[in-house]
Amino acid sequence: MQGLVLAMQTQAHTQAALQAQLEAQEGEMEQYLEEKKASQKRPAATFQRQDKKKTVYQTPQKPVAVSNSQVPSVRSPGIVGDTAPLEETVETDSERGD
Repeated sequence: MQGLVLAMQTQAHTQAALQAQLEAQEGEMEQYLEEKKASQKRPAATFQRQDKKKTVYQTPQKPVAVSNSQVPSVRSPGIVGDTAPLEETVETDSERGD
């Protein structure tokens, strides 16, 4: 008989512990759902893309004169036999028609 009483007490204790755990989980779930509902009511932060103006870098329109002392016999890369100095290959504004 004592074994039966002990088993019933253990079962009651286990059931009470499980009930407390269930109530705690239900409270947490209720809090989560309330927070979720509140966050859906708030307007979401809108991130607007701001188009930045791109900086355009332009090369100078007029050619730069180079003297022989700065560039001794510059050759065009990839062209065999071209030994013309760089200053001879640069067009002036009048030659280009500007």
